[in-house]
Amino acid sequence: LDVKMYQTGQSRATISRAGLNQRDGLPNEYIGEIMYLIEGYDEFYALVDSSQSIGTTTSGVYASNGRYWRNLWIDVSTEGAMTSGILTTSPSVLLLFDCGSTTYKIPIQRTFQNPKKDSTYTYAASAVHISPWFDADTAVYDKLAKAINTYAKDITANETVAIKYRTNKTNTDIATGWTTLDTLNTSGENGQNEEKLGTNAGEVIETIQLRLDLARGGTTTLAPDVQAVVLAYQKLIDQIWSWSFRLIIDDLHNTKAKQKAENLITAIESQTIIPFIFRQADSTETKYVKLFSPQGTSETGNFYMGDYVLIAVEI
Repeated sequence: LDVKMYQTGQSRATISRAGLNQRDGLPNEYIGEIMYLIEGYDEFYALVDSSQSIGTTTSGVYASNGRYWRNLWIDVSTEGAMTSGILTTSPSVLLLFDCGSTTYKIPIQRTFQNPKKDSTYTYAASAVHISPWFDADTAVYDKLAKAINTYAKDITANETVAIKYRTNKTNTDIATGWTTLDTLNTSGENGQNEEKLGTNAGEVIETIQLRLDLARGGTTTLAPDVQAVVLAYQKLIDQIWSWSFRLIIDDLHNTKAKQKAENLITAIESQTIIPFIFRQADSTETKYVKLFSPQGTSETGNFYMGDYVLIAVEI
């Protein structure tokens, strides 16, 4: 499924990845081999044959504009062999291809790609959009997912969108592991909608994948139009504790004030991490801290007694 794109330029040529194995690749159910790449209008098409794949997979046709891939067609049977394909321009623009023992055709828009601009365009009864896994460029650190915001048009009781998500790659097939947040199915849900995760408390995640299940009613020229999907999240870091405490420099507890003052100076100026035990009876509560901002008073001359307020910050 890998494709290398070679692009020339005035100063240098570049080679980049442009295949179907980007962004976590295809689901296991659709793994196969690219048999043909066919040039089209503003995009190119890949015929993905699953007949030689390991396991039960399904052949399909995919289109790319150089930035992302979309699925155009999936076989109704598994492991159908694809051997050839062509884009015709007369009398109409059609993508013709074979799978199994049947020849199929897909009408291709030549002048524009947005079906909403064509009032006669007919839509499938349903479709599924699944995003790549999103990890904010760090798959192993936590994020707090707050909400999924959508902006949609043409929502009715018949033209609907179910908003789903799943997390942390627990499931990587198409069907399982999804949580449904809401289904847009009233005209009042046209425009922006916010679906909060975790019953308003948010949900701590490492990665997240979004899914939209789109459906239409009996009118084939109508369909819901999702124009934006936005995840509201925050990257998380470990919580850092800090303490403010009073330290009295005196001659009590078998240590002279002079020694206590020297120990304090060493702890502050060494710039190293020191153990901080604030509940002596429970050693598990030892924290490792740095000391900051010493403020207080001290005797001068040959006397070392003092009274300080320190801030200890967990490192």
